Amino acid sequence: MANLVELYDLVIQAQSFNGVPLSHGHVYVYALGRTKLMDTWSDIDGESLNTNPVILDNAGQAHIYVS
Repeated sequence: MANLVELYDLVIQAQSFNGVPLSHGHVYVYALGRTKLMDTWSDIDGESLNTNPVILDNAGQAHIYVS
């Protein structure tokens, strides 16, 4: 497995325009200039592939690692 890096420090938390956590929102991850979704993982070891798109939890959070 290639070295993975976290997309954001610690945990991403998405919010709506009103500042409310984006419960069960979706995060789409693309490589710069590409239209195909990238693979992302929920752990630094790259053992657990995220859904594509990544679905946020009740608090609007997700662990997102990319290679």
